[in-house]
Amino acid sequence: IYEHKDKNYEAAWDFYLKATQAGVFKNRIALGRMYLNGELPQDLGMAKKYFQSVIQQSDDCDKAHFLLGALEMNQFTPKGKERTPSTKALPKDSI
Repeated sequence: IYEHKDKNYEAAWDFYLKATQAGVFKNRIALGRMYLNGELPQDLGMAKKYFQSVIQQSDDCDKAHFLLGALEMNQFTPKGKERTPSTKALPKDSI
């Protein structure tokens, strides 16, 4: 409710963090997503850390794999900066 309805991201972050500390590790995805999207002060390093911690605990988490992959393929950039398409991940013959 705090995140989606009220847009009170600090309160949502607090609840997600408490749930994570209580052992609900998949809430780390929500924390990482909030850092990624800039709902908290945008921090791509923290987003990556949260996604990686979910994958380390359980490799069976598609959402964490997807978000980490998109982040590592430079699909997200800091707020306010223009994204330049990256061709690093493409095979050479497709460029």
